[in-house]
Formats: sequence, structure tokens, C-alpha cells
Amino acid sequence: MGEIVKLFPDKIAHPKPDGERMDSRAFRIDIIRPALKLVGLFSESAENLLLGTALAESGLNVVKQIGGGPALSFFQLEDETITDCIRYLNRQDKRRLKARILSACYLEIFPQNESVTWNLRYATLLARVKYWMQPSPLPSPNDAIAHGEYWKKFFNSEDGKGTVEHFVSQWGYYGVGK
Repeated sequence: MGEIVKLFPDKIAHPKPDGERMDSRAFRIDIIRPALKLVGLFSESAENLLLGTALAESGLNVVKQIGGGPALSFFQLEDETITDCIRYLNRQDKRRLKARILSACYLEIFPQNESVTWNLRYATLLARVKYWMQPSPLPSPNDAIAHGEYWKKFFNSEDGKGTVEHFVSQWGYYGVGK
């Protein structure tokens, strides 16, 4: 179980923009933006937050947690997080959002959790739902520190290993708010 599924075998963490990871601009334009628009959850803040999250969590380089941990996808979603998102979407008052997400991912039912490693749209939408479940509004679109604090509080958790400083450094290095 400790196997690492890496998209680019010679880089482990924090790759440089030398073509050995998924291009962050392509991930934004080809994955995040259309997924959010398809289900009616698009905003510039949401798009920036999800790109920043993926960069902070995996560097757009790994889809299984390094060291054999439970996190999956570029967003490093854990089973508990996926289960919470699905439980939320199964609520009666969220049935329309659930239907939009399943349809956008060409699904009839929620798949096994492991599918977030290869279904980028599904992983993106679950990450968005994770944030959507929070009562606090999203930060201003280009405020890297506020996005980092939001990520730390609602995604990585107060006890998580990630830091706001790391999020902000990834945000700036890859030009998220530009």
C-alpha cells in the first residue's frame, strides 16, 4: 500500500516549472474552470483557491500521498473527506447539486474513492464541495494570504502539516492570482 503513484517519476515534491508536472495554467483552464462552470460553482476566487490547493497539496505532481498515506488526487483528498463530501451531496436539499456533479463527471452514482486519482473533474468538484460546505465566504480572488488561511482552516486543517507560508509561496511561484 505504500506505493507512490507519480505522474513524473524523477520529481517527488515541489517540482520546478520544467515540464515535469502538470502545467498549472492548463490545469486551471482545462480542468478547474470547465468543471466549476458545468455545475454552477464557478467564481474567480473558487478557481484560484482550487489551483492554489492543488499546488500546495501535490505540486500537480503526485496523485497518491508520498510515504503511503491515504491522500489521493492532486488535491490529496482523504477517504474521510470524500465520504463527508458525498454525505453532504446526498442530503435532500443538495440533490440538484449532486445531479449536476454526477452528470458533469459522466457518472450515475458516486464511484470508489480511488477514482479521484484519474478522474480530474471529479476530484476537482469534490475539492470544491469541501470548500462549499463551509459557512465562510471565499476570500477576495487575488489575496494569496487570505486564500492560504482559508485553505489551512477548511481544507488542510489546523492540525495538518501544511502551512499558510507554503500555500502562499506556491501561489506566487506559479502565478495563481494573475
